[in-house]
Amino acid sequence: MAELAAKLHAIPIFADVSPADLQQLASKAATRDFAAGEQVIVQGTEGDEFFVTESGEYEVFLSEPTVGIERELRRLGAGAHFGEISVISGRPRSSSIRAVTSGRCQVFHQSHVRELIGSSKDFALAMCRGMAVYIEDASRREASVYRFVDLDELSGLEETVPLLAPNLCDTFSALVIGRDGDALTVAMVDPYQKDVRDFIGSVLGGYRIEFVAMSPDDFSRFRSLHGSAAPAETFDDAALTVIDSKGEAATLDDSDASDLLRRALLSAVHGRGSDVHLEPSGGPDGGGRVRIRIDGRVVDAKLGDDVAVTAERISKTVNRLKVIGELDITEKRLPQDGRFSANLGDRRIDLRLSVLPCQGGEKAVLRIADPDRRIADLDQLIPSKPISMLVNDIFSSPSGLVLVTGPTGSGKTSTLYAGLEGIWARSNAINVVTIEDPIEHDLAFATQTQVNRAAGLEFAQILRSVLRQDPDVILVGEIRDAESAEIATEAGSTGHLVLSSLHTHSAIESVTRLRQLGVPAYQIGSALRGVLSQRLVARNCRSCVAPLQGAAATSLTERLRDRGVLEAGASLELRAGAGCDQCGGTGAFGRVALFEVLAVGEALAELIDRDAGAGELRAALGSGTFVSMGSYARFLLEQGVVNPEALCRALPQKLAFT
Repeated sequence: MAELAAKLHAIPIFADVSPADLQQLASKAATRDFAAGEQVIVQGTEGDEFFVTESGEYEVFLSEPTVGIERELRRLGAGAHFGEISVISGRPRSSSIRAVTSGRCQVFHQSHVRELIGSSKDFALAMCRGMAVYIEDASRREASVYRFVDLDELSGLEETVPLLAPNLCDTFSALVIGRDGDALTVAMVDPYQKDVRDFIGSVLGGYRIEFVAMSPDDFSRFRSLHGSAAPAETFDDAALTVIDSKGEAATLDDSDASDLLRRALLSAVHGRGSDVHLEPSGGPDGGGRVRIRIDGRVVDAKLGDDVAVTAERISKTVNRLKVIGELDITEKRLPQDGRFSANLGDRRIDLRLSVLPCQGGEKAVLRIADPDRRIADLDQLIPSKPISMLVNDIFSSPSGLVLVTGPTGSGKTSTLYAGLEGIWARSNAINVVTIEDPIEHDLAFATQTQVNRAAGLEFAQILRSVLRQDPDVILVGEIRDAESAEIATEAGSTGHLVLSSLHTHSAIESVTRLRQLGVPAYQIGSALRGVLSQRLVARNCRSCVAPLQGAAATSLTERLRDRGVLEAGASLELRAGAGCDQCGGTGAFGRVALFEVLAVGEALAELIDRDAGAGELRAALGSGTFVSMGSYARFLLEQGVVNPEALCRALPQKLAFT
């Protein structure tokens, strides 16, 4: 009994409990034997028991049953303990545990702990101290300690609270409690909800946000005091200044062209747009239009009722953009590309410019990048811990070739940057070089080189030179030809980690594509470490997402079965945004990546090495190293993350395998 009490004392939440109370708790223990392979704890279930091991070995793991993947976290031996936090907190188990070998545990029931709490005030206080220490230590490990604020000590809440829409305040128990220039302080009852923090950050785009914690009582009181929405901001007076190649800012004139450009950029920036399209109609009416891309859809820009868009005004605006982007204003027969930065009010944006001759004149497209937005990490891109662990393992390879594939505009560069950020975070004592066309974001930790075809500087030529720059990690924006494919694969085989992208529809097709580019099979097998294939799908607006019912749900279920996402006869509650003020009535807010993940192990590498066909490669895919796009799509649907209609549009008519 004394030995078991000593083991209980070693558990942090019982560290302050008196020896007498620990002896009493130890007397309640029941002995239980487990066979090898037997499940002890199941992730996500309610827990009313905790365990202290006497013998045997136990595996702690995370699982994602929908995609059929497990990731081991750690092993436990004799004298270990698990399950006590779930018993005390009442929350579902955060991970699963199974016996690796046969073993024996001492088992304590929740009722025994509650009985002691009711009979001993000292025990209850000691448990409170133990839980407080546990929470503090866990917060430090997660590097996410949120300071607690007392709203009674703050002033000016009537001005800041309305910055977040009332329905979002109520849905997420959040309030904007402070503003300093472009920085906001947002208080949440539970700031540890990462997905909610990300969503609020997207809604409040353009601001730097610090999240803090508040009490539920404070939220209820101050939400009722400051419940009205803020009047809609007008941006008509926001000045547009452009930054030239020397880094000097210049305010644009008040011409029609400059005014149209300013209004178009304002519409895009405040509407969460990624691209601005300035298009002459090419018809006899001499018209034109300005559109922006939001969450994958191209819609008319909101320019104001007093703005008339004509082909002549579009032409003047395109010419103005050519001057700003330092392009040849006299050349109207050939496409041209440029890049510049601008300040829109107090907001800094980077812009990529593409000008294309078309019927009616020239069309210009501006791709908007916000340099203040932090590059997402892989855990942000992938809302499943086991899958993000698998992907992180691929990017953690000391050498080899890692590919991200998918169609144009599917977010490949964002995934590559996220992987690169993770590599740098794990070890900043490395030399990172990127070769891009164009450079998407400035990376403080990397040497970045841009392709310059006009000067004869292509991917392959730069890559060959980079290999003489003592690199550890090389990011090649895209493998386009046989020469760059061969050099990248050879570099991955000789001690470098090479990250790149390919235009293929699936992970296995990447092997076929490299073969078509002339890379020897043995070199592919030696170098390839993993492939991510992806699409972008509209994310449901968290503010208005609701279950679909009736004919709409039935029709979408059938379409998902046709595409291989759902098995024949299988059904699933489908959820979609109904449309609200927050998402502009579209039901979507942002986009999420739909992934297929392939980690290349020894068995698959051997098949690639002997030039096995695509069918044989697919047959060899293991459940622990492969996540199909169909199963990942099911996972996103189960979580209510994606719009099922948008998912059907993003997928091929029938997935090759699920």
